[in-house]
Amino acid sequence: MKTTAMTSRSLAAGVSVSMRAAFPRPPRSAAESWPPTRPVPDGRLAVAVVLGASGSVVTDALGPYEVFARSPRFLLYTVSAGRPTAMLSGGLATVPDYSLEDVDTGSAPAPDVVVIPAVAALNGKKEAPLREWIARQANRGAHFLGVCAGSKLLAAAGLLDGRWATSHWSKLRGLQRTRPQVAWVRGQRFIQDGKLITTAGVTSGVFGTLRLVEQLAGAAEADRVGRGLAYPGWVLDGAIEIRAQRWAPRDLAYLLAVVFPWFRPTVDVRLVEGVGELDVAALFEVYASSSAARTVPIAAEPTVTTRHGLRLVVTPANAGALRVDRLVVPGVRRSAEVDLQFLGWAAGRGLQVELPNGGQAAGEFSFERCCVTWPAIATGPPPGSPPSPSNTPQSSSSLLARGGRGRLSRGPWDLRWGPPRSV
Repeated sequence: MKTTAMTSRSLAAGVSVSMRAAFPRPPRSAAESWPPTRPVPDGRLAVAVVLGASGSVVTDALGPYEVFARSPRFLLYTVSAGRPTAMLSGGLATVPDYSLEDVDTGSAPAPDVVVIPAVAALNGKKEAPLREWIARQANRGAHFLGVCAGSKLLAAAGLLDGRWATSHWSKLRGLQRTRPQVAWVRGQRFIQDGKLITTAGVTSGVFGTLRLVEQLAGAAEADRVGRGLAYPGWVLDGAIEIRAQRWAPRDLAYLLAVVFPWFRPTVDVRLVEGVGELDVAALFEVYASSSAARTVPIAAEPTVTTRHGLRLVVTPANAGALRVDRLVVPGVRRSAEVDLQFLGWAAGRGLQVELPNGGQAAGEFSFERCCVTWPAIATGPPPGSPPSPSNTPQSSSSLLARGGRGRLSRGPWDLRWGPPRSV
């Protein structure tokens, strides 16, 4: 009995460490001011991307953000009960444009669309103001997009009672038990019921967002944005069925990574000005979802602004002795684009600069690049490699296309995965 109790406590401690690594305490924001109220121009729709006070899943927020931002028909902003910063999974901090109160008082544009990502503690006190705010926006008639386990937050706010909905495959059984008043559906990328769209896991949020773009901005605009994103298999009015997933023996590696987090390597992620939101999300999602490594965002300055205006708070690269096992730079296609001073910084630490998007073609989706064709995730740099940028794929054929398996090195064992199961 004592051994069982000690084992349970050890496993619980491991899970707690994993959660703290995924959602660390927000850093102090380097932003000195917040934007003034922006009136919504005629013909544009306001989209509020919610950032939970307890932390939000990175792709659930950044995926829809980039999709909407690619269309001039929408005016985007982020909103959170937590200021001055809000955390995304993987240790990435953002500066919300507005607070929930700003929206209520009219200091921020009233949203026509509200994007709800999965949050770290949806039933806790931290998210109580958000649950109430969601209900108020629903009473106003806003459209809602619940991405992945963001559907749990919509259900907690009472919006899904008596409706059809979906969620991440691993959450559905529990939701059927705890929220029987909702008709939960498996095997669909998204489900629409009136003004509510809920999606399956992670990048299925891109599908759900494009559906809203089609409805609110027209089929031609959705087709233009969708083609630019190059999401594998997406076509306007295409099929939304996906294979229904269940827990399988291969998922044991993931569970081990969560409950035994103490030997994880540290991956420093160098962010550059103007980096694409999906490029950032892909890299942090790979490591945060697998629990294979601890990620630390770094940059030359304390803040970085993404391609479409999202403000990120990072660790300055010169902020003392950072523990670094690997160094990656998302969103950079060619080694010539890497700052020479940064290359010198890396060389002084004996690190090879890895480019997950190096050589990425215009018609290749960022997640496919990071999860499938980027060899550094599968094998890491060879021992003793010189500290120089690398952007050459290991193979021109996709592991996903071959039905192959990748590997994330994580100390005493390897975390393996097959074709992505998070869609």
